[in-house]
Formats: sequence, C-alpha cells, structure tokens
Amino acid sequence: MIHIGFFVSNEYVKYMSVAMASILSNASNEDDLAFHIITNTENKINQEKINQLKQIKDFQIEWKILNQSIPFEIRKDTRKDIPALANYSLLISSVFSNIDKIIWLDSDLIVLDSLAELYNTNMRQYSIAACPWPDVFQPDSYKQQISINQKNKYTNTGVLLANLKKWRKDKAEEKLLKAAHDFSGIYKFHCQCLFNIVFQNSLLYLPQKWNYRPMIWLNPKQVSPTDLLTPPKIIHYANPTKPWSEIGAEKSEYFWQYARLSPFYEDIIYENSRTKLPAFIPSKNLLREILSYPDKLKKLSNYKWKYRLSIGKTRKKYKQKYKNLKKQINDLKRTLGA
Repeated sequence: MIHIGFFVSNEYVKYMSVAMASILSNASNEDDLAFHIITNTENKINQEKINQLKQIKDFQIEWKILNQSIPFEIRKDTRKDIPALANYSLLISSVFSNIDKIIWLDSDLIVLDSLAELYNTNMRQYSIAACPWPDVFQPDSYKQQISINQKNKYTNTGVLLANLKKWRKDKAEEKLLKAAHDFSGIYKFHCQCLFNIVFQNSLLYLPQKWNYRPMIWLNPKQVSPTDLLTPPKIIHYANPTKPWSEIGAEKSEYFWQYARLSPFYEDIIYENSRTKLPAFIPSKNLLREILSYPDKLKKLSNYKWKYRLSIGKTRKKYKQKYKNLKKQINDLKRTLGA
C-alpha cells in the first residue's frame, strides 16, 4: 500500500483533486493507493466528488477533520498565504498513528509517474526525504539564523517522504513544537523550516525530478545538467503564480491536462473566470483559440527545450517555431486582457 497525505481547506479541495487525478492516472496497475486527508470542516459534497475519481483508478481514502488549535504560540513566519491548517503537518505521526511511512504532498502539484519508486526509497536511517532548494533561495546567512549547519542543504518539503515510525521513536513531534517556539519570528516558511531544522541530520536528499519547481528551472544555472535533462516526475507550482489563476504560468498545460479529469473542473473554471475571462461572448475562432490554449503551452515548452538543446539549423528552426507560437500566445493573452 502506498500512503499519500494532503492537508487542505474546503476551498482548496478542487485543486487537490487535480493532483489526485494525476496520481491515479499515472499509477501502475500494481499500485494500491490510500489517501489521507486532513481538513478543518466536514463537507459531504466535496467528499462525494473526490470519490468520483475512483472512475480513474480505485483507491482508499481517510478524512481527518481537525479544527482544534495546535498547542504552540501563534505563528510568526513571513508567509501569510500558508494556511494555519498546515500546522498539522508537524503532527502527522500521531494523527496517523497506524502508518509507518507516508508521502506528504502540497496540493499545488501534478504527478507524472507512479509514486511507487519514491515510496519504496530506503528510509531506515532517515526521518524525511525531500529535494534541496538552490542556495540562492536560502543562502548560508539564513541557514545560520535558523541553526542549520552550513554543510547541510535546505529542502523544499512540498514533496515529503516521511518515516513516521522513526518520528515516533525519536519523539520528533516534541522537537518540532519546541523548534516552533524557539525560532518564532525568525523562520520564513513555518513547517518547511521546522522540518529542515529538526531533521537536518536525518534528511535524505531526493533527486530534483521528484519536485520540479518551474521558478527554479527558469534559471538553468541553479540546477545541475543531470537534473536539467531528467524528465520531472512531479511538477510543483511552489510560487504565488498558480496555473489556475494566471494565464501562461510556466508548465500550466500539465495542470489543465489533469484538471479536465477532475469532478471540480467546472468549479475551477468558474472560480477563476470572473476576473480572467473577457466580458463579451467570444467568436467561434476565439473560442477555439481559448480551448487550444493548454496544448499551445505544451508545444511551446517542447520548442523551447528543443532549440536550447540542439545546434545549427535544427536550433534555428525550433527557435523560430518558438518565437512564432509565443507571439500567438501573447496575442491571445492581450485579447483576454491577461
């Protein structure tokens, strides 16, 4: 059994459903999947809609309704867009006391392959596994502020493999809550920083394919050639620009590919159309352009990498194709007022 966890508010369930659709679509026939969802209020309609995803592939699901306060002082991190519900990430070893290992995911991501390889990672001596951030985002000066040894890397824990059995053995939750108190007003990203502080000496670094963040890959100098050329297995929209709210967000075509499989697809369109769609009825040609937009983005991405990785006439050909398609996309964005 592959155990997968999310924390999500009822307002964000629709986006989590897209992540789940991608997981189910790319799971192998041998994958048995169990989802564990922490939320703050019960919503039967949302739960029934999530169950419709079983049309893609069958799965087990457990909902934990947790609305009591966490026993430590009010958070003082700098990210006001991270919900208080995220606090429960610190307590997953006790909330899910019958599970020894879990893949804990943010909801703003897409999975492009079976998660079995990740789940089967040998974690015997490690508490967590995660992908490092480039040093430019969390420099040594910040690591020093939060007592992370300079030889250790700071990681993004939006994709986290957690050894909950070791957490319980090491009384990790007590250490996490203590760190939340000790570094209050200093840490930037709450649970992520706390995981990096407490688990810095029992942290396994994962290949970047398990947490491809478009904002990093826009600057190839920040990743190794191996990572740059390795196809991602998870695309994580770990920045304020989300594919459902911003036309042309990097790698948004993958989000919309799986959004079409979600029972919340129309809700996602409606929620974001009030400020993004024009206040006129589009012509048939314009409507056709709008519907083909995700495919255009995917093709644009392919052209970009083909011209970057080729030479001579081939490079010139794909560079021109990229420029032409980029112009079409920009024209469409101007028409929509994006």
